[in-house]
Amino acid sequence: MTTPSTRRHDAMTRIAGGVAAVLLGVPFLILVSRVVASRFDPAVDPHGYALIFGVLLSVPLGLGIGLVAPLVLPRARRRSGYTASMSICGAIVVGLFALWFTA
Repeated sequence: MTTPSTRRHDAMTRIAGGVAAVLLGVPFLILVSRVVASRFDPAVDPHGYALIFGVLLSVPLGLGIGLVAPLVLPRARRRSGYTASMSICGAIVVGLFALWFTA
């Protein structure tokens, strides 16, 4: 049986997780879009600094999203949420490094 304070704590955790996921997700998406634009259109970034620093800065942001995003799920679903989010963020980071090293 859950007490009102436990339900309130769960709700606060879910809200804080959502806010943190958005605050980490927006810069992550901006960096990923800059990396992709820099890789496929050299006129956007002729020296490749957006590609290099975008990949390097997106790795900790991706890790942060992978750790924070499952907090928006109910407590019973968080384990599968962590597995899915870390797998997806890991695949995105591997793809970013592939874009960087094949440039």
